[in-house]
Amino acid sequence: MPEETGKNIRIPVTGETGKHSGHNIRTLVVSTAKGLKALYCIKCKKIITYIFAKSKGWDNDTAKELVKTHTESIKSLSEVNVDQEDDFLQIVADMKDGSIENYIPNSPPLF
Repeated sequence: MPEETGKNIRIPVTGETGKHSGHNIRTLVVSTAKGLKALYCIKCKKIITYIFAKSKGWDNDTAKELVKTHTESIKSLSEVNVDQEDDFLQIVADMKDGSIENYIPNSPPLF
């Protein structure tokens, strides 16, 4: 169910609500220019929620549409790690159109 605050709109990915309790979750920056972040479940290797900055012009309808198109366009997500570190430096999204997107975490792991 979408959630709206004074600054943000949070839209969960269809089918992911309630499946990630107790899992480590990280906030990723999908696009600074578009005011778009996402919650990423480390255990399941999935984006589970998108967060839209209302200051960038997002409303519920445009946010829902982006969630639908973005989730459908991702072919796979891969974590980029260094040496033996458990924590990742970035997520690489291999898109179905052949392009690559990089998402940088902006939060420590949450439980």
